[in-house]
Amino acid sequence: MNIKLAQFQEHLSHFEKVIFGHRGAAGLALENTLGSFKIACKLGCPFIELDVHQVINKNSSELLVIHDDTLDRTTNHKGKVSQISLTELPQILTKDGASVPLLSEVISLIENEMNTSNTIIGLNIELKGDNTGLHTANYIKAIDKIPTIVSSFKLEELRAFRAADKETPVAPLFHRWEDSCIEIAEELNATAINCSAKIVNQKRVVLIRERGLKVFVYTVNSRNKAEELFNMGVDGIFTDHPDRMGNWLTLS
Repeated sequence: MNIKLAQFQEHLSHFEKVIFGHRGAAGLALENTLGSFKIACKLGCPFIELDVHQVINKNSSELLVIHDDTLDRTTNHKGKVSQISLTELPQILTKDGASVPLLSEVISLIENEMNTSNTIIGLNIELKGDNTGLHTANYIKAIDKIPTIVSSFKLEELRAFRAADKETPVAPLFHRWEDSCIEIAEELNATAINCSAKIVNQKRVVLIRERGLKVFVYTVNSRNKAEELFNMGVDGIFTDHPDRMGNWLTLS
């Protein structure tokens, strides 16, 4: 029995429409920060989405939660994320003066929020940086209370993840539709396809769902657009503004 998949599906089953807090609640607080994740949890998001890069020290490495390949846009430093070390992290602050969180810190925050609210909060980890697939697979072996799905545009990282972890749900990410999208998902034994709202239409939603896959769509910040997509049959959306999604955040 695939316990990880069963845990994920059980959590999904409680929500008529699934809302993923995109980079936490990126429309309400600086993205991919503990403050943003906490807001998303407090608002009742069934899932939190975040991005990971790998940072290395001499004898160890960690998964850093940040979207871009560089530090320039969201922190007080410049340069490539891949070129920083763990020892430099305390000096690197976000634009609102907070530390750039490690995945371990976000996991702790989610677990604390779950304990406080007596509910379940899922997690979508997007593999952004190089060499994150295997590292993430090794890291999340210890996660047993948080329903987790791993996604990426980088198919080589998702394949590396799947080779090391046969059970955790995965979802390839697509910003452009091609005939091979569904085949790629099936090759990965994926649970879902995460795709841009720009490429979603009724025909594609039907095709994906007929193959037994969920359809999760990014990034949707309008309630009306969310309604349109849900009426097409998509299973969930990623949003910077979970505050606009009202009753969909509550358990069914």
